[in-house]
Amino acid sequence: MHGKHVAPDLLVWAVGALAEGLGIRAVARVFEVDPNTVLQWLVETADHLKAFSQYVLHDVRVTQVQLDELSALLRAVKDGEVSEAEALTRLSRSPHWVGVAMDPVTKLLLTIDVGDRTLAMAQRVVHQVVQVLAPGCVPLFLTDGFKEYTTALLARFGQ
Repeated sequence: MHGKHVAPDLLVWAVGALAEGLGIRAVARVFEVDPNTVLQWLVETADHLKAFSQYVLHDVRVTQVQLDELSALLRAVKDGEVSEAEALTRLSRSPHWVGVAMDPVTKLLLTIDVGDRTLAMAQRVVHQVVQVLAPGCVPLFLTDGFKEYTTALLARFGQ
């Protein structure tokens, strides 16, 4: 977050509060900033995390991968489809999803993908996981039963 006009400690604490489950408006009140500022910090932090992960995360050997999704609205804001004010209003009833793949043993996040809860998302998540796994590593994949993961996994691994 180099070049931000905010104290690094404030940014770290604010993003940490979001990670602990405090809402955007609550973080804005606690740190005395505009909710739109907190939302922007969240989007920018996610971009930095993605770039860092792509640089560092490779040749991973895990025995299990847990696949799951949760509802979110960040991509629509980033892409300009939804204003920041509208995002704050709609955040709790968002049609967008965050797909996550993690090693349940170490809690290492292997990938995060944002979009609609569709076969295309399941395919992206599986593809991104395969990109970080070590060659020949085929872990046990665990899901909540979202059937599109079965199709994506079979297409990738064939059995």
